[in-house]
Amino acid sequence: MKIATLRARVTLWSVGVVTIALALFAAGAAWSLRQELIENLDKDIKAEAHDFFIALKQQRVDWRDRRSIEAFFDQSKRLRYLEIRNDAGHVFYRSQELEKGPAFLMPGTPKLQNIAWNGRALRFGVFHQDGIVLGIGGETKEITETVAQLLVAYIAVLPVVIVAVGFGAWWVGGLAPGGSRGVRWRQFKQSPRKQKQFPRRIFTSGFQRRHRRMKSRI
Repeated sequence: MKIATLRARVTLWSVGVVTIALALFAAGAAWSLRQELIENLDKDIKAEAHDFFIALKQQRVDWRDRRSIEAFFDQSKRLRYLEIRNDAGHVFYRSQELEKGPAFLMPGTPKLQNIAWNGRALRFGVFHQDGIVLGIGGETKEITETVAQLLVAYIAVLPVVIVAVGFGAWWVGGLAPGGSRGVRWRQFKQSPRKQKQFPRRIFTSGFQRRHRRMKSRI
């Protein structure tokens, strides 16, 4: 279907450009927010691992006593996925969250990464020091929910912005030289006869209005 009028073309182009721009902005904002939240979680994981190895040097630990091991992580509420073992692979401690599900294989690479385990998305880090290997992580569910809420807010606002832009483009398109109002104004300027009649029409319509008001008072 061919779009005949300039007003319709201006409106469709404006709505299309604004829609694409807002969609790209929403995607970029969501990605940026997710990266920031992931970085904050990474900082918590690194800080927890750093504090654990410092405390391990300051006091002896009975690896058979779960409570004494868990005391190192009492202040952490988000990072409940823990595994401690030696370099030989012998497991000293594994948190209850990891024991409840299927067998958990700690990543071998000493870096922070996203892993899927037992239907959950985890941000997990592996740290080595003095013959001890610490695996520690937390769920990214809250991060995903926060990003989803941001996208829902953008989606809710998008139709309102599109309608406002479409209305404005439709109005501006009518004022353009090729729009309906612009065509009428151009025809008026090009017609000397209409220009001569224009003041007469204004005077005649004004006289008729005053005449009707006087008749209504009588």
